Amino acid sequence: MKRNGIRQLVINTGIVVIVLGLGYMLFTRQPLPVVVNPTIQAKRAETMPLVAGDYVPQAALYGRVDVHTPSNIHTKIQGEVKNIYIKQGDRVKHGQVLLVLDDDELQRRALHIQAEKKAKQEDINTIKVRHEHELERLKKLKDQEAIQLEAIESAIRVEHIQHQSLIKDIEHNTQILTLEEKQLKRMENLVTKQAVSDVEYEKVKQSVFNQKSRIESLQAQLEGHDDRLTKLNQDKKQVSMNTELAINQLKQSIQTYPHQLAILEQALVTLDLNRQDVEEDIKDTRLTSTVTGKVAEVMVTQGSFVRPHDVMAAILPEQAYEIKAQIPSSYYQEIEEGLKQGVITAELMDTDLTQTMTLARLLPQSADSMRQAVFVFDQTVESSTLFSGLPVLLRVNLPKQNNIYRIPMTALYPGNRVFVVDDQKAEAVTIQKIGYQWDSQNQTWLLVKPMNETSIIEGKHLITQYMPDMIPGMPIEVIS
Repeated sequence: MKRNGIRQLVINTGIVVIVLGLGYMLFTRQPLPVVVNPTIQAKRAETMPLVAGDYVPQAALYGRVDVHTPSNIHTKIQGEVKNIYIKQGDRVKHGQVLLVLDDDELQRRALHIQAEKKAKQEDINTIKVRHEHELERLKKLKDQEAIQLEAIESAIRVEHIQHQSLIKDIEHNTQILTLEEKQLKRMENLVTKQAVSDVEYEKVKQSVFNQKSRIESLQAQLEGHDDRLTKLNQDKKQVSMNTELAINQLKQSIQTYPHQLAILEQALVTLDLNRQDVEEDIKDTRLTSTVTGKVAEVMVTQGSFVRPHDVMAAILPEQAYEIKAQIPSSYYQEIEEGLKQGVITAELMDTDLTQTMTLARLLPQSADSMRQAVFVFDQTVESSTLFSGLPVLLRVNLPKQNNIYRIPMTALYPGNRVFVVDDQKAEAVTIQKIGYQWDSQNQTWLLVKPMNETSIIEGKHLITQYMPDMIPGMPIEVIS
């Protein structure tokens, strides 16, 4: 039992020492020294100097041949064939006019729409002018009402002043009449007593009569002022009523203009749409080639009547072949960037066809498939060995990379490592694969750069042959 306890203590102590040692190494981030048995004999190895350069990486992509069928030229509208400019066997370019339909009726409709649009625009301008005019009239009516009411109010104020003045005159003359009537009564007593003469009596009597006549005249003037005041107040109401009536009529008229304008502007929009449709139809009377190639067949004759979707001619594309290649995710970014720059080219491998190809477009990625690139031949290709669905292998030239290294495939070790000779010893360097290159003898080279940017391998010698028992620190004897 005691011996077992000692053994367990030793085991536990060993574990603690190992854990402490590993913790110290991780903390200090120092690599473990490579211990090489000094008695190991130096390995003889073939090497090559590492010199960075600018290279065009290449990638091998699998794809399939897609053979184009003849492109049918069909009409979108109905009409009579006016001119035919092609015949079977002619070579045509993309966008070249092949046939023309009669467009006389369409041109007439276009002119009619233009005239109707002009008339509608004139109606809109007329309504806008009338609208502005009636808004101005509305403002003037309000101003005229204010002026007329001010004139009537001024006349009323004058009449009130004159009315008050007449009342005061009547009151004053009434007081005088009262005094004169008293004087007349005294004169009557004096006349009976013959204290005054008849002439003096008659004079006082005439004065009383004149005073009464004056008061009657003033009262008549006062009644005339009352009538004028009544008339002025009636005029005031009439002006307000007439102005309100005119304003309401104008407002009703003005309120109709926005609706009229909206109807006319909507009519303009409809006419514009009709014009665009007619112009599009006129454009569609000129049928052009959708591809560059050779006329395979002409299906119509001059003067024949065609309907929408009728096939007029068939054109065999000059580029009858396309290669649709699968793009691995590791190359997608480079290929997409290269497409923008127009630098992605390719050629077929394992075939006698030597024509180069150019990346034309990328196809959308579907949920269940890899992204695809479409390559087309730079020149016309006629080959009996290519058929639709044929699997092919493409050698694709990617965008140029700067400051990278080209090494033989035999120099690559597991874990993306290579070995360089430093101080006559093997030094392991982890690399990043950039791409491949194939030379004129069809030998494959690997394009790489150090994974760690601080790793300096420029000028060092790369071990180019694979040796299964190679380890870091192993003595190396360079033989080439």
